[in-house]
Amino acid sequence: MSNLGVSYALVKQDVDKLKIVDKKGRLDYMFNIIEPVYFDEHEDYVLEIPYTWESMHRLFTGGKLEFRKQDYKDKYKPLCYAVLGGEVLYDEYDGYITLKTPEQVKDIAKALEKLNKEDCEELYYKQEEKNVDPDADYDNFDDLWEDIEHSVKFFKKAAADNRYVIFTVDF
Repeated sequence: MSNLGVSYALVKQDVDKLKIVDKKGRLDYMFNIIEPVYFDEHEDYVLEIPYTWESMHRLFTGGKLEFRKQDYKDKYKPLCYAVLGGEVLYDEYDGYITLKTPEQVKDIAKALEKLNKEDCEELYYKQEEKNVDPDADYDNFDDLWEDIEHSVKFFKKAAADNRYVIFTVDF
């Protein structure tokens, strides 16, 4: 499943515009209207998570790939919102869009800062032993850790600027 995942730190006006689009048209609106502007004019508010987004989400959710709020136990909050978690804006066969509020973004940023490589690596390989992701390539922890480090910087900036964050992936 691991296609390119991308997070964007959006201003409220962009979130409002996305939310008024009919749900079926949101992925197209995201990729044809919002994405080009952010890649061209606001690149520091874009975080590309190549193929590790799925492993990152599983790491932060005890191995689960669900993304609906009720699927998470309190022990996984707020990290469960860092990738797929949050308000589901689009959930169809061709992609996902999830939204995190500025308050959630601040909580995620604080939680990400507290992570350390050794604990994450240990948890990552425990998930391998449990085979929580049969399609995962468990040789990519270093790539995953690098993307987590990029996520820390991204969420800190988004939190400092009081931005919403959306995560997108298309299939």
